[in-house]
Amino acid sequence: CQRSARLVGHGVVMADLGWAACSLEPCLWRLMGTDGKIIGLCVVHIDDFLVAWNESRPDTKVHFEALAQKCQWGS
Repeated sequence: CQRSARLVGHGVVMADLGWAACSLEPCLWRLMGTDGKIIGLCVVHIDDFLVAWNESRPDTKVHFEALAQKCQWGS
């Protein structure tokens, strides 16, 4: 799974944006807030993303806008 993400460059993009890959499941990425709490999760498989975040936190919008700018979303 991690290999698939690297093949299309998403692993580098995710890491550059502050996301960290899970050590047990490299396709699962987490985004931590400044308080140390998880504010977002993303599962990447080749060119598919499943993203979840905590909308009640004001700091999540900036992170997800940055992710959307780096990745081309389709149908």
